[in-house]
Amino acid sequence: MNNKISSQEVLLSLDTITGKHKHAIARFGKILDLKDSVFARKYRNNLKASELRYQNQKKDNQIALQQLKIEKAKKQKRTFLYLFLFSLLSGLLLLVVLRKYQKSSS
Repeated sequence: MNNKISSQEVLLSLDTITGKHKHAIARFGKILDLKDSVFARKYRNNLKASELRYQNQKKDNQIALQQLKIEKAKKQKRTFLYLFLFSLLSGLLLLVVLRKYQKSSS
């Protein structure tokens, strides 16, 4: 695309030097159209790149949030397991103490 613009600019210079002003004006319009096309293409590419970056960041944030939820769930499971084991051991200890108390009372 830049080659087309460059060649049109050279031809514009030649048309201007040789006095072909109508041709020069037409070429100038073509150059503007080509430059607008290049600008529009760059703009679309930048827009697409920005959208991709946004989507990637959004997915990264979702993954991080899911990992935090998983860690929280693991901690809750561990806490419940520790409470269950503590309750079980406390119950067993209470049974042992009660049996010894009953045997010593008899």
